[in-house]
Amino acid sequence: MAAIGAPLGGQLSDRFGQRVVAIPGSLLFASGALLFALDTGVRPNYVADFLPANLLGGFGVGLTFAAFGSAAVAELPRARYATGGAINNCIRQIGAVLGISSLIVIVGTPSPADALHVFHEAWSLIALTGGLAAVAGIALGRVRARHPEEAAEAVAAAG
Repeated sequence: MAAIGAPLGGQLSDRFGQRVVAIPGSLLFASGALLFALDTGVRPNYVADFLPANLLGGFGVGLTFAAFGSAAVAELPRARYATGGAINNCIRQIGAVLGISSLIVIVGTPSPADALHVFHEAWSLIALTGGLAAVAGIALGRVRARHPEEAAEAVAAAG
């Protein structure tokens, strides 16, 4: 689903702005995580429990990555695009490490009797991060690539 959501998210971000894509994408991701947290029981049903959560979460991730990734590098000069993309990916990886570390602290080594409860707590934390990403998306506007030669052409055309 992320592979389907990302190209669509990129197109929508270009047309309507990153905020319009990042907020719903983050909320879809959070909704998928909430389904895992609230709906999964001791006898999970793939079609009823697992599949809807993965479809929502995966599509949301695709939209969100496209929107935030686009916003991170859109206004950089062409000569700095690779550096900006690398910094963005580095920060994203650090966030993933911190997130996984937090989950390990929450999950720990539960007893078999506590496993489902801990599973729900972990997915609740993941849903919270999706909600926080939606809040961060509020700060995004409609970011467009700005390059000197394009700006000069626009000024000349307005003439």
